[in-house]
Amino acid sequence: MKCIGYMPPAPRRRPERAPQYESAAYRSLMDRFTANLRREREARGWTQADAAERCDMVMQQYQRTEAGGTNLTFTTLARVVEGFGLDVGALFVPAAPLQKRPPGRPRKDDDVIVVADQGWFVAAQERPPEDRPVGELIDPELMPPKKPRRK
Repeated sequence: MKCIGYMPPAPRRRPERAPQYESAAYRSLMDRFTANLRREREARGWTQADAAERCDMVMQQYQRTEAGGTNLTFTTLARVVEGFGLDVGALFVPAAPLQKRPPGRPRKDDDVIVVADQGWFVAAQERPPEDRPVGELIDPELMPPKKPRRK
């Protein structure tokens, strides 16, 4: 088996500390931090990979941090604050809960359909009715000229 990457296991928490991680104060702080961090990243138009690079982290570490899957250290907090250029207090202000995203990859745009026609990709601005092929919706003037076939 070929190893293409290494993802360290999720942090193991000591059983005697479980009540601390389940406390209302801890959950409130983590919920505020994760919601504000994701909002700041999305407001800048950054991907998680962009944010990880700016925060001097590997992407998996950043993903766990943004998801609240790891206990924050001052080192991690300092990296995030420096990477985003924020005051630390901005990450802990009360925030509305984030909406849960549907599983899977997000679509770029539901209103645009990309079809392949003779090796070219063309975007149609509306979904075709069931009885019309997609090609009829594409403006012919947007199509590149057809190349003659070689014999």
